[in-house]
Amino acid sequence: MESLTERIRILESQGYVNNFGVRNGQLCIGRDIMFSEENVNLDSTYRIEAASDPDSQSIVYALTCA
Repeated sequence: MESLTERIRILESQGYVNNFGVRNGQLCIGRDIMFSEENVNLDSTYRIEAASDPDSQSIVYALTCA
């Protein structure tokens, strides 16, 4: 079973290096870089469950932005 840390490392090795947040309904990197919905592509989705607790789940999205 893959851990959250392992999936993030794999994605980083594929060039997914930014962590996004949401502010005012838009994806953002930090405080200054914001993306509107039409400029965001969802490349992949990963559901990660903790081996010791199946109720502990995370979702990781691989995104690209124009």
